[in-house]
Amino acid sequence: MLRSDTRAYPLGLSETNGVYIGNETGTNVTRSGVQWFKFRLDSGGTLSYYRHDRIYDSAVTNTLYYYYPSITVNCASDILLGFSGSGSTNYIGAYYVWRPAFGPASDPPVCFYAGGAYFDSDRWGDYSFTSVDPIDSNIFWTVQEYVASGGIWGTAFGKVKRY
Repeated sequence: MLRSDTRAYPLGLSETNGVYIGNETGTNVTRSGVQWFKFRLDSGGTLSYYRHDRIYDSAVTNTLYYYYPSITVNCASDILLGFSGSGSTNYIGAYYVWRPAFGPASDPPVCFYAGGAYFDSDRWGDYSFTSVDPIDSNIFWTVQEYVASGGIWGTAFGKVKRY
């Protein structure tokens, strides 16, 4: 029996091509993105790399930064990745990317709840959750933070149906 596991992580990137050349101090990092990895475990217990993808904004100006991801995979191996995002002209909002199991690379991130104000605190990222609906495996749910008007954080619930 072949089993798989998918994990998502934030990362610092340099320039517009999505290449990581920074280090733990943030040197050379000009934007942030999220990355996921999928591993397979074969019936003999051997774990192996299967695939990965990086979600980042390649814009030269007004770059969006993505962070605090959560991820889930349904029984068809479709993936939904939810995360926060912001930029110099965009308040912190709630985003997702959907990727079919064996299809082409996903579309650009979807902002399903835009931020409404500046956030003046150093604490962020307590709420990032993505799950498959327990009744219908073609429906995904993602719960992400955003900044509501007034500068306080809010929680956005997004429902994404597999197409």
